[in-house]
Amino acid sequence: MKDSGIPWIGMIPSDWIILPIKRVKDKTHPYPIGDGDHGSIKPEDYIDEGIPYIRVQNMSWGGPIIMENIAYISEKVNELNKKSELHPNDILVAKTGATIGKTCIIPANMPKANTTSSVGKVTVGKDFSSKYIFYLLGSEVCIRQMWLKAGQKSAQPGFNIDELVDFKIPIPQDLPTQQRFADFLDRKCADIDKLAALQETIIAELKRYKQSVNTE
Repeated sequence: MKDSGIPWIGMIPSDWIILPIKRVKDKTHPYPIGDGDHGSIKPEDYIDEGIPYIRVQNMSWGGPIIMENIAYISEKVNELNKKSELHPNDILVAKTGATIGKTCIIPANMPKANTTSSVGKVTVGKDFSSKYIFYLLGSEVCIRQMWLKAGQKSAQPGFNIDELVDFKIPIPQDLPTQQRFADFLDRKCADIDKLAALQETIIAELKRYKQSVNTE
């Protein structure tokens, strides 16, 4: 084990390295790290079906994209905003206000999407696990860095892409180890989600029972 040199990360295995986010980007991608459309996509551009337009309200805290009330845009509008186009395994992170640190990852069944300026995106290179980076971005390791930057803003708290690229992450040097961590977290998070769903079911049943008692 060795000291990471960064107070909020602590000790890491001796064969791990600390890298800024910009070092894990896909160097073959024309826009590997960026954010959304900065106002060029407007509500009047929304349509009933088409390419998903992901806003902060569609992002969860490390969970799947929330499809309820999602907006859609046409292929033409998307083509005019290629810098913010999204594809499977792209990682999204909310970067303004109280939602700072919300993260999600574009799933395989969403071949194309787009996003807004309050959302940052990272396309990860082939030598790194997108899922591992996704979990890191939603962890205290990165969220503390986000808030350190966001707290320096005089108006609404937030961080920009120039700051995002320099956030530091601890990472195993070999891809299989990264993937093992990601797979482990996938299983653990799935178990937690099942427990949470069970609790919600129990609470709903208790509410119905309470109502029936009141009625009687």
